[in-house]
Amino acid sequence: MSIVVKPNRTDSYRFTTNDRNSFALRLIRMEIARDNEVLRKYGYTQKRVTVRGRRPNTGYTWSGGIIGGLANATEFDVYVHDRTNRF
Repeated sequence: MSIVVKPNRTDSYRFTTNDRNSFALRLIRMEIARDNEVLRKYGYTQKRVTVRGRRPNTGYTWSGGIIGGLANATEFDVYVHDRTNRF
């Protein structure tokens, strides 16, 4: 498992990993879940963890997505950003 932090990314970018179930990803998900409990209690905007696949095994769709989704990706970018309220 390797974790790489790439500079010059968006503020919500955290790291890139080769393992979709890496310890660092599980840890950040647990931390955000714990933080969201407190944020929800006091009425603040909650956080969200998003994983995006990169470098697919099979190729891309015409719209730029990975064919087969995250199952066919070899690298995963992890982002943490604010949830948007739809109501």
